[in-house]
Amino acid sequence: MTTLALDAATKTGLAVVRGTQLLHVAGRNSPTITEARELLLALGTLGIDCIAIEAAQARGATTARQGAQAQGTLRQAEWIGLWRAVCRDVFPRVPIVDVYPATWRSGIGMPAGDRKHLKACSLHMARSRWPEHLWTSDDLSDAALLGLYVELRKP
Repeated sequence: MTTLALDAATKTGLAVVRGTQLLHVAGRNSPTITEARELLLALGTLGIDCIAIEAAQARGATTARQGAQAQGTLRQAEWIGLWRAVCRDVFPRVPIVDVYPATWRSGIGMPAGDRKHLKACSLHMARSRWPEHLWTSDDLSDAALLGLYVELRKP
């Protein structure tokens, strides 16, 4: 099986994972629909048969800080929607699964922690597993590890 995994937001990490092998990893910052489509079309030769998108988790807000976080979640949901639409256009028959961050992190054995700690753990795990790649952003490592989680959980 081969999974295209997306950590979608303003800056999106994309990875293609087959089993435990990382076939492709890339990042895009605020792509247009045309740019996103071209990127996915270029990945079509890799035999993608599953698409995993990191799900946004909406929460209620009772403080100003929580309100700002909720607004960030709404913006993230807009990017997820863009990528989902482009994925559906380029890969119309490939199933799309939504995976919450806590689900894939616990599924690959990442320890719990605050956001800063989790991002550092993601980079460390990706660098350890695939040292031949340059890990410049946690968006890239999160996408790769999300893809790994989906590949390992398949029967």
